[in-house]
Amino acid sequence: MIDKFSPPIVILGYERSGTNLLRVLLNSHSKISSPPPAGFIEVLGGIQERYFPLNQPPYLEELIDDIILCTQTHLNPWDIELNPQMIMAMLKTDSFWEIVNVINLIYADKTECSTWCSKEPGLFRFIYEIKAHLPNAKFIYLVRDGRDVAASMLQGHLHEFHVYFAAHNWGSANQLRFKRVLS
Repeated sequence: MIDKFSPPIVILGYERSGTNLLRVLLNSHSKISSPPPAGFIEVLGGIQERYFPLNQPPYLEELIDDIILCTQTHLNPWDIELNPQMIMAMLKTDSFWEIVNVINLIYADKTECSTWCSKEPGLFRFIYEIKAHLPNAKFIYLVRDGRDVAASMLQGHLHEFHVYFAAHNWGSANQLRFKRVLS
């Protein structure tokens, strides 16, 4: 099954930058499958080493169960059932990113698409890992004017209660992102 797929698409961008709209637009293409963001990268990506202790077998089944739980309990749950045994059987390597790849391949297969697209929160923090584990991945980086982002955050009552703090967070996040890309 894995061999019939095109390289995945990874959407990167600060919140309120149009990444959800782009995900929905790409998902409407007959060959691109983009499940709703389930938050598992943001929740589990930073602690993935806990599932891979040194000098011990990895806790793959637990990691797969935790990822599946995220896809089922998020605000926008996935509309397919993921089978842990099927995921285990499809793994080519023991890594967090291989599991991410496999579950997205399963989603794409069930929706009869030839590629998958991800717009998970927090993807930018892992850009180098993604590139190392998914070397053929295509990246789309969206940047929206910080003033629009700040106004959108205030209008949607998200996180910030003053335009200065919303704009400051946008600037800090993008400055960090540009440093990572340029280094």
